[in-house]
Amino acid sequence: MAATTVTRERPQIDAIAGQIEAAVLDRLFGWVRDFRVLIRDRGMVLTGFAHSYYAKQMVQHAALAACRLPLLANEIIVT
Repeated sequence: MAATTVTRERPQIDAIAGQIEAAVLDRLFGWVRDFRVLIRDRGMVLTGFAHSYYAKQMVQHAALAACRLPLLANEIIVT
């Protein structure tokens, strides 16, 4: 039964992650590459690549503004 619950929730989780990604990219397109939001049990993890620490911080703030999930980790790599 647990597998069925996870399977039913996965599309909703993916939709939430997609909405956060879209909101961030709408505001900060070009500030981050390969941006992804991973939803975990207790919050979100940000991944991707940014050209500066300022861009990394701005993406984090935009993601936090787009939802009420806590930030578990900002794994955006500054290149």
